[in-house]
Amino acid sequence: MKKLIGYKVVCFLLIAISVSCNKDKIGDFDPVDGNPFTGDCTDTVFYSTIVQPIIMNNCTVAGCHNNLQVAGGFNFESYESVSANANLILNVIQHNSGFGAMPLGASQLNSSLIQDIECWINQGQMNN
Repeated sequence: MKKLIGYKVVCFLLIAISVSCNKDKIGDFDPVDGNPFTGDCTDTVFYSTIVQPIIMNNCTVAGCHNNLQVAGGFNFESYESVSANANLILNVIQHNSGFGAMPLGASQLNSSLIQDIECWINQGQMNN
């Protein structure tokens, strides 16, 4: 009888702990505006295979943010530079008020590309 009561107590405690656990998740809040993040970041966003190609194809093209011309003082050819300016990059590619819309003279990037950048930021801007 005591074993049954002990078993019930242990089960109750395990259930109570698992239900009451409110562990913060990476990406709960948008780092740019502080609002709840609504993006779907179910997969890890890798810098080398996802973020870097987005930047290379849209930001470091000839005459923009590369060694040939450092537009606005930003060279985005390295992880360090992209990571240090990640929130700024997100604001400009989202065409947020108060920020110059990028890519300059082009339409806004596809929303999936913007979401990839946002997820990478929310996942801690890993250099992976």
